[in-house]
Amino acid sequence: MGLFKQMKQMKDVMGEAPDLVRSSMEMQQAMQAAPPPTAGVSPGGVPSAAATALDDETIGNVSLARYAEICRIGTERGVTDLAGVAAVAAEHGVNPNDWNVAVNGWNSRFAHDTAAAMRFNALWRGIG
Repeated sequence: MGLFKQMKQMKDVMGEAPDLVRSSMEMQQAMQAAPPPTAGVSPGGVPSAAATALDDETIGNVSLARYAEICRIGTERGVTDLAGVAAVAAEHGVNPNDWNVAVNGWNSRFAHDTAAAMRFNALWRGIG
């Protein structure tokens, strides 16, 4: 690569830096405004009854607890794509159509239901 081309690329990168800094600052502000990670948990650190009631709720015949377990196993195996996680789900007896419904349904729910998202996180980390 020629010296002038490298200099142009460096100029382009430097031109993008303010946008990256602004984006980082916005993300940090959003995280600070988010509810604390203990929401839905009793003072002793035990998930509340409302949070654990989500464990057995199903979307596409896949409970939240099972969804979290399969996602965790996929992560532990280093799976990085949806097809790989679907294969893990199939290994655990989940019908492929049910898995697709579950992935779309649970992820859509997490986008607007903080309690469900936090419960998934606790189950996925194995602290639920």
